Amino acid sequence: MSNESIRPEGKGVLSRGDLRYLILHFLSEPMHGYQLMKSIGERSGGGYKPSSGAIYPQLKALEEEGIIKYEIVNGRKEYRLTKEGERYLKRNKKIVNDVVQNFMNFWEKNRINEIVASMKSIGDEIMRGILDRSEGSLEKVDKTKRILKKAKEEIREVWEEA
Repeated sequence: MSNESIRPEGKGVLSRGDLRYLILHFLSEPMHGYQLMKSIGERSGGGYKPSSGAIYPQLKALEEEGIIKYEIVNGRKEYRLTKEGERYLKRNKKIVNDVVQNFMNFWEKNRINEIVASMKSIGDEIMRGILDRSEGSLEKVDKTKRILKKAKEEIREVWEEA
């Protein structure tokens, strides 16, 4: 695969083909699919966690290419690089490093992780308030929905500004 799969800095989280290289980067240590999703999610500060529908087809393709293999460990498939996978990773080291660096820069440089953390904090606070006062009225539910809708519209306006 050529360097064309690497998007210019600041052009989004991942471009087509980038997830493959992130997976290979993380599989320098054996892990199962859920660990892989979780590790990628942690590196983005929780802002991006690939779905099982994204991860497992990639793992299957890499396995079919002989780049990775799995062993059953504690009842789970634990994926690891094969010798061919290690050679592939060495041959594509620059691409892998660029993808990983671009991925990390997106979250750190653009401070997206701060927004994600704020959104989670707000969501947690709302849920705690609702659960602590579970006898709330439908009027309170409707008012909360209106406030959130207005906030969503205002946030969208901020990000759509030129």
